[in-house]
Amino acid sequence: MVTIMFMKIKTFIVIFVAVFAVVMFLLRPQPGDNNSSQKVTGLPWQIEVLPDGKTVVFGITLGQSTFADVRRQADGGEVAIMSLGAADVSLEMYVKSFRAGMLTGRLIVVASQTATQLADMRSRAIRSGGENRFKLHADDRAGAQNAVVESVTFIPHANLDAEVISQRFGMPVQVIKTSEIISHHLYPDKGLDIILDKEGKEVLQYVLPAKFSMLRKPLVEKSDKSLQ
Repeated sequence: MVTIMFMKIKTFIVIFVAVFAVVMFLLRPQPGDNNSSQKVTGLPWQIEVLPDGKTVVFGITLGQSTFADVRRQADGGEVAIMSLGAADVSLEMYVKSFRAGMLTGRLIVVASQTATQLADMRSRAIRSGGENRFKLHADDRAGAQNAVVESVTFIPHANLDAEVISQRFGMPVQVIKTSEIISHHLYPDKGLDIILDKEGKEVLQYVLPAKFSMLRKPLVEKSDKSLQ
């Protein structure tokens, strides 16, 4: 009994120390903030906007990198068709455990594909792993690796709060509440939407700044309806 209790206490201490270390990392100034040669790279707030309007985050260039590029960097990834209906079909890559600097989390990458391309792949795909998930046909798998990344979603394992967000990402240009528990912190110039959920996980969604209005518009419409 004593041994079991000791092991439980030891496990709790290990978990506490690990969580505490991540929180302190998020809140403390980075070595790179002082131009240190030991700068940690690939972090969620390290977003580079290129002269041509493309953005780079996690080493992924939106509008240029392919699924093959992401797979090499993430050391894997599952590609599938996600379909919520005939008008809502996407080609996505899912990485269960992705390392972003010192942080880890889930990564979802969506490809830029025409409606015709998606419809063709969906017609040949086989339902797999859920009602809305479809496994690509063998004829489409090779071509899917050349699909260009359109958006990136990162769901960190570590919890983010308003303090961490403002310190690491800066103050948002706009905050839109779509419900009592969900708020969207918007950074149009970075193409970033940080979704804070009081009862769930935080979600970071990256798109090209030029396409940010397409992401913002439905949020405004949903917010307006919630206020009626």
